[in-house]
Parts: sequence; structure tokens; C-alpha cells
Amino acid sequence: MTADVLARLVAPGRFAKRVSLQYRPFSAAEATRVLEAEVNAAQFRVVYKRRTGRDETARDSYDQARARQAAAEEAAGAGVCLVSLYVTVTVASDAELSRAVAETEAAAESSKIRLRRMTYSQAAGWAATLPCGVCPAELARRLPH
Repeated sequence: MTADVLARLVAPGRFAKRVSLQYRPFSAAEATRVLEAEVNAAQFRVVYKRRTGRDETARDSYDQARARQAAAEEAAGAGVCLVSLYVTVTVASDAELSRAVAETEAAAESSKIRLRRMTYSQAAGWAATLPCGVCPAELARRLPH
């Protein structure tokens, strides 16, 4: 991944937007479990494809190599974290909304990021992009459901 992978998404555009990148580090034990699960899942896919007579795709090969590399880096002392990216776009009228959504999703796709709309959670998404330390995952953990 190159340093400018998010350039198109965070660049100024026709509509006002906020982009917030949040990360939560895993504990050492949790990081080991997560990476072992990734390595096991990648290996399972290889074995499954072999047993069903399907060819391994380039994506499968890359995923397996990436999982093994991440596990090796973690074993050597690297940290592992969960990364979340929040993007909010502000429009002046409902008529501009579909164009703003299309432009934002196109910018995210160029970074190979798939965005999910926060339907009925727009206020939480907007608050997550404010520079005030709001972490939705932490709030969900602390507040009763």
C-alpha cells in the first residue's frame, strides 16, 4: 500500500466532507488469535479449492501470503489494530445528495475501500468525524443496548 492511497478520498471536492481514521490496538493475545484465524482461513480456502478441483486464484495466493506475513510480523513484535474510516459529506439540498454519494463512493473505490452507509445512524457517523475524540466502538461497549 502506498502513502497516497487515501489521497482521492481526503482531497477537497465539490461537497464539504470530513474523513476520520480511527484505530483500536489489539492486546498481544487477541492479536495472536486474530492472525492465527486469518492464516487458518487462508489455508482452509487453499485445501478446499484443491479438494473440489478448483484452481487457486491470484487473490487466494496473495491473501495466504499476506496472512502469513502479518503473523510473522506480529511474532516479531509488531502491533495489530482494527482500523475504521468514517466519511461524512454535507450537501445544501436533497437534490445534491445522490451526486455527493456517488462522488464519495467513487473516491473510496479508487482506494479499494468499500463504504457502508450509516442508515438511521447519520448523527453517530457525523459525531465520529468531529475532532473531539468520539469512538463509536467504545460508546457501544459502555452504553446499554
